[in-house]
Amino acid sequence: MCGRYVTADTATIVDVFQVDEVGELPAPTFNARPVFEDLGSDEPRVPVVVDSVRDGVSKRRCWPARWPFTPSWSKSLVMKGPTFNAVAETVAEKPMWRDAIATHRSIFPAVGYYETQGGGRKRKRFYFHPDGDEVLALGGLYSWWRANRESPWIMTAAILTIRAPGQAGTIHSRAPMVLPADLWDDWLDPGITAGQEFIDAASQEASSVVQSLQFYEVGLLDENSPAMLRPVDSA
Repeated sequence: MCGRYVTADTATIVDVFQVDEVGELPAPTFNARPVFEDLGSDEPRVPVVVDSVRDGVSKRRCWPARWPFTPSWSKSLVMKGPTFNAVAETVAEKPMWRDAIATHRSIFPAVGYYETQGGGRKRKRFYFHPDGDEVLALGGLYSWWRANRESPWIMTAAILTIRAPGQAGTIHSRAPMVLPADLWDDWLDPGITAGQEFIDAASQEASSVVQSLQFYEVGLLDENSPAMLRPVDSA
């Protein structure tokens, strides 16, 4: 699964993903995580990259999104179950996700992400990151939701997960779908209607990327600071 990650800064996102338009993005955080209640205007947002068409012109945009996902047909912004992750192996079949995954795919730009191992007193957290200063592209999907016709539209999004490969699987059974750069354009292209075969192929490519990542144990902190990335043996 992927329930906590480190966001990239706006300038880096624009440069790496060749973004044409940028919304009012939040400041980078070491502790991006889903929101499980309606906090109104105080809700945190995360930067999400999409390709979309307006007035017949396709542009790459980065907008602030509410994490987790709410389908456009839902009567409530807050869903009963967790919707911050979507299982890649079945995403094209499930009513919750299938419309969005077809043409509303997104990327969550990340510096790295956290995975938790075990529970209770044996619970540990690990930080996954590339071997360098590359930005990770976490494959996702998105929707636009509003309470009624008079309400503003809210962008919501979810991160896809795959079976964790190799050593990553010793920490957690799931991993985010980390897309290689040569898949970014097709992944974001709303002109490509994705079915399960498309998602499965992307998952295979993502598995190789996840296996290339470095990881180490960090503390169980819950704050927005570089201390989140400090190895436990240096605390």
